[in-house]
Amino acid sequence: MRGGSNMRGDVPLRTVLDVFKLGAFGGGEGMSGRDDVEMFKAKFRNVDNHIEYIRIKMTQKTGFLIFKTHVYTQDELLRSEHHGMIYAITEKIGDDADNWYKAGKLSNAGRDAYYAHRERVEQDLHSVNKEIMQREATWWEKVGGVLTQFVGLIKHNMPDLVRHALARAAVILGLPAPLRKIIGLPLLTDG
Repeated sequence: MRGGSNMRGDVPLRTVLDVFKLGAFGGGEGMSGRDDVEMFKAKFRNVDNHIEYIRIKMTQKTGFLIFKTHVYTQDELLRSEHHGMIYAITEKIGDDADNWYKAGKLSNAGRDAYYAHRERVEQDLHSVNKEIMQREATWWEKVGGVLTQFVGLIKHNMPDLVRHALARAAVILGLPAPLRKIIGLPLLTDG
């Protein structure tokens, strides 16, 4: 039923579309506490989706066998566009809730729902950030990091002629991408 409410038992239920039509972006007049609660549930669903996207990105890996690496670094995850969207969306929801409450268009139940959702999102985001910071490096990231530092030290201390000869040999031998990355092949062949 478009624009109306469905009945399940004696409790009217509104679709998310109906809640938005009632003024989820402008504060609907005459909204009941139940409508307010459903509205905030719908608004925070988008935030929950962005948190889930971060969790998914956190576990994504590329490579094969022992050469697996995480697709996204910890820094990339912490500075992802999803974090920015979460902050922007929650700020907008908070501004709306405050304005509606001050104008008398938001029930106490709606206000309580807003604070409950806000607290849950803050906890979820804190939890995700903690998981990102504590994420264990893959075996290759651990070993590759040490090898990369060691090879970097050697390259820094070797003459240019030897460095270019090694780069050419690596190209001719067709070393796998992880090994080329360790020896810095892209850097060696630029010059």
